Amino acid sequence: TFLNKLADVTIVLLVVAANLYSQASSSPVYASDTPGPHPRILMSVEDVSVMKDAIKTDPTAGELFNTLRAYADNVTNSTPSKKCPKGKTDQPQTKLLAQMYLLTQDEKYFVRALSEMDRSCSCTWASPTFLWTAEMTVSVSIGLDWLWDKLSTSNQTRYQACIVNNGINLEIFNHYSEDFKGNTNRNIVGHGGYVIGALAAWEYNTTLSKYLLNTSLSLMRSATEMYGPEGSWWEGPVYWGYATMNAILVKKSLEMSFNNDMGFLANNSGFATTADFPLYSFSMARVLNQPGSGFTGHGALYNWADSNVSNMQYASVPFYVNRMFPNAAYPYLARTMAEAFYKCGDSCTQDPTLASELLLFWNSSGSNGDLQSYPVDKLFSSAYSPDIHTVGFIKSNWFHTNTSSEQDVYLGFKIGGASWSHGHADVGSFVFDKGGIRWAEDLGLANYESSKGKGVPYRDSTPGHNTLTFNNNNQLATAAFCQDPPRFKSIPSCRKGTGSVIMFNSSQQQQQQ
Repeated sequence: TFLNKLADVTIVLLVVAANLYSQASSSPVYASDTPGPHPRILMSVEDVSVMKDAIKTDPTAGELFNTLRAYADNVTNSTPSKKCPKGKTDQPQTKLLAQMYLLTQDEKYFVRALSEMDRSCSCTWASPTFLWTAEMTVSVSIGLDWLWDKLSTSNQTRYQACIVNNGINLEIFNHYSEDFKGNTNRNIVGHGGYVIGALAAWEYNTTLSKYLLNTSLSLMRSATEMYGPEGSWWEGPVYWGYATMNAILVKKSLEMSFNNDMGFLANNSGFATTADFPLYSFSMARVLNQPGSGFTGHGALYNWADSNVSNMQYASVPFYVNRMFPNAAYPYLARTMAEAFYKCGDSCTQDPTLASELLLFWNSSGSNGDLQSYPVDKLFSSAYSPDIHTVGFIKSNWFHTNTSSEQDVYLGFKIGGASWSHGHADVGSFVFDKGGIRWAEDLGLANYESSKGKGVPYRDSTPGHNTLTFNNNNQLATAAFCQDPPRFKSIPSCRKGTGSVIMFNSSQQQQQQ
């Protein structure tokens, strides 16, 4: 029809315009490029065999598989909901169910995966920030892609139409485009959703898919630069994980689809060492009885900014980074964090849809000895300047195979700024572990919904942190780690007595006055 032809012409013009103003390092997807066969999102057919071998040969991988399968069994044994998925508390388990089907060929997982996809496609995916829209797009895209060979042709087309109509059409893209052009996790998650949706729906609307792929890869550059020179993330460890898992989803899927990554994350030195961030953020002392952690005795993060102590789901990141930049310490870290996940028991609050990548990227190499070349202290520089730091850590030692001794200590302290995205008024704050117990803690993430319209939650405030407070006031938004000489550029590595000094800038001094 005339309107369809007009729509195609409009899309082509938009593609040309996007290429003209784009300043991204990503290579364009040319008209002759065609993605490889399904599955092509995050994994290939060969990866299924690799996962099966790991489950058989590595006890930790086997335990993790049992844990994930138990989650999937709980889903299949429950009554399917007829309500639209709503936020994190009702996340569709499509990815986990599809993965369990591929690993076991048990029909019940396939049937329930289709039920989850149908439930998702029966609803609108609109959300205030597009994050939920992106997650729904990825969920259905992975289900479609991983189960492609078992789906009928009509179902393949139906789910592709669902992805286009609910997740990646131009009206949605234009509506949300300003919301995630910046340098936060939203950029990577939002545009990552478009990339994955485009790869899943390629056969259904190739012109639209090419436009969204090129444009999204171009606009993601500003956010991926925030890994800085050493791989930290300015929004805290949980949003580092959220952003990085979606960056890996994009990069790996491009590799699977086109046999190259289209230049995504090319020449990004920070990403090469980004697994150092959880390596230091994860307390090597096995923290006992941490309130609200959902588990005991298996380690904890320094949960500065909007973070929880028990978010181990992103442990697959070190596995993947090791594939790109071999470092035997990374697989060892990932397996240790995986152990924390599957041992957390019935009270565990982890999201298995995020932990499933652990099996996908599993690697049995590395040992405690590979950590010994790492200094026990570390300052992470920010993306803004080598002299502006994000966070620092001091440890007495690295991982233990047993419960920590009374002498083991861990100190994590926030530098950064008081007005960063997802940040708190917490410059100079710290957590401290000794003997397996967290003696000074950070209250971490607040419930976004319950704290709306109530001002600054106590856990976000300066009095709610282990830092200097004057007249019970919050730090000013401009508060930051002092950059005037003498600059604090490094912590002296010393296993016998380490220490450091944190200075505040004039904004903190003004507050004191």
